Amino acid sequence: MPKSTNYADNWFKLLDVNTAYANVGDAGGLLPSAAPGDLYVSLHTGDPGLTGDQTVNEAAYTGYGRVAVVRSAAGWTVVGNQVSNTANITFGLCTALSSLVTWFGIGTDSGGAGQLLYAFPLIQTYYACHGELTNNQFHQNSGLLANDPIQFLTTPGGALPGPVVQGTTYYVKTIIGADLFTISTVAGGATLNIVSDGFGLLGNITPLSVVPGITPQFLAGQLILSEV
Repeated sequence: MPKSTNYADNWFKLLDVNTAYANVGDAGGLLPSAAPGDLYVSLHTGDPGLTGDQTVNEAAYTGYGRVAVVRSAAGWTVVGNQVSNTANITFGLCTALSSLVTWFGIGTDSGGAGQLLYAFPLIQTYYACHGELTNNQFHQNSGLLANDPIQFLTTPGGALPGPVVQGTTYYVKTIIGADLFTISTVAGGATLNIVSDGFGLLGNITPLSVVPGITPQFLAGQLILSEV
């Protein structure tokens, strides 16, 4: 459901910056916490899902731990319907084992299931894309390769090709020419049968390989959450 920019701005300020959401119920509105506390950023090797359990698919390399980010302007910057990290978020140095990170999460606890509030795939750029019933093909030109993990987003007034679902991870199946490809629901799986034409945005999930000697980090402003 679409949300107003005013709602998104005030909600992010309440949750991430501990600022009152005024005039909800009464003039004081939804009040901030007595102490701001922290939110905890996590790394994940796959979609943590919708259960709210922050341990699902969480990274497990030696040296890993969630990073606390204070619920204030020192930790988060809110502008309109977007919030981003104010400062660098640096995870522990990997000293053994490894994790192929494809998602990040933001939750309420330093460890355990807690409450996972947000989870997003590691996608830097979205591209316009359309899919068609004929030959189950998609059109776009972002340089995809076979077995690349991808996700789709809807656009205002549009609909994704059926049965593609927003937020679900798919995989590039076959590259056909310069800008045509098919997709699958699993890496190396069968070609997904497209049942209706449609269009939207496509993002290529860029995995982060964390191996011994690597210190994962999100630079200031690199994590951007939006309400639309």
